[in-house]
Amino acid sequence: MDLSVRKADLEVDKPVIIKTLFHHLTPDSNEERFDWLYTKNPFGPALVWLGVDKDNGTVFGVASAFPRRVFVNGTIEDGWVLGDFCIHERYRSLGPAIQLQRACLAVINSRNSGMWYDFPSSSMMAIYQRLRVPFSKISVLRLAKPIRVDRKVSAYIKVPFLASGATSIANFVLKRLQRAKFLKHKDVTVDVYADECGEEFTQLSSKVGQQHEVCLERSATYLNWRYVRNPLCRYVLITARRGPSLRAYAVCRSTEEDMTVVDIFGYEDVTVIQALLDYVTEHSRVRGMMTLSIPLVENHPWRSLLQQLGFEVREARPFVLGGAGLAGSSDAGRRWFIVDGDRDG
Repeated sequence: MDLSVRKADLEVDKPVIIKTLFHHLTPDSNEERFDWLYTKNPFGPALVWLGVDKDNGTVFGVASAFPRRVFVNGTIEDGWVLGDFCIHERYRSLGPAIQLQRACLAVINSRNSGMWYDFPSSSMMAIYQRLRVPFSKISVLRLAKPIRVDRKVSAYIKVPFLASGATSIANFVLKRLQRAKFLKHKDVTVDVYADECGEEFTQLSSKVGQQHEVCLERSATYLNWRYVRNPLCRYVLITARRGPSLRAYAVCRSTEEDMTVVDIFGYEDVTVIQALLDYVTEHSRVRGMMTLSIPLVENHPWRSLLQQLGFEVREARPFVLGGAGLAGSSDAGRRWFIVDGDRDG
């Protein structure tokens, strides 16, 4: 096979990018997704590379990088989140995949563009290990707490009548315990935010973001693009205030039975964060959710606080970060404010 990699033209190659992603990565790949994710990003257009088999013209893979603005040690820098990586099934050996991802990282690193990061699958980690580029590898942890116990009870009690009774009692006790906490925060106003994000979100991002070693810039423009106008998923934004002042917020996404906080951000004020999460818990319960999850990197500065508030570590998956002088050194004691919503889309 005579394989090559070339940079894609977002206008000319749009159909083949959409088609390749649809067949080899996600059934959500369509023109609406492409326009939103690749061309309407407020930080600029995506970079895309195509792997091509020159013997027959087959596009064997796609690799993409999406621009972000990132606080790195208090200074705003350009950054990239890598994603939409896929390989045609006939080419799924390490060689073509490494060739494609190497071309992507070579361009990004040559730009001196701050930093890049990725939420790779386990199989993608094998590619990173072979690339021989410096990066830091840690884990994204899913912190979770139960809201209802229906699934757990039914797994242990097979008699429907007994399971129903046990479930009702356990859910009642769990609700009373969590509801009691929810009622304590009289000085904090928490509510669903139904409008587009305004300047107060940009100001919060600026004041809080520069306090952390690595933290995505969450301007109002970015939040509106990423969550409010996202054509792929419906999100709920919940804000916490002291008086008129925005102090923190959470962005939530639900499935049939589970709620995930994909982004939680604000001042590290225990009372405010607890009030915010108590509200999210109650909001999830009334919608019949079973669990509430918050995925974040293991060195996130709020990890211990969230565990104190009743969230427990469940499974872990990989996360890698390179560039900006951050890669290859010890990760002990570092503070990376990175959550699940910081991925490509």
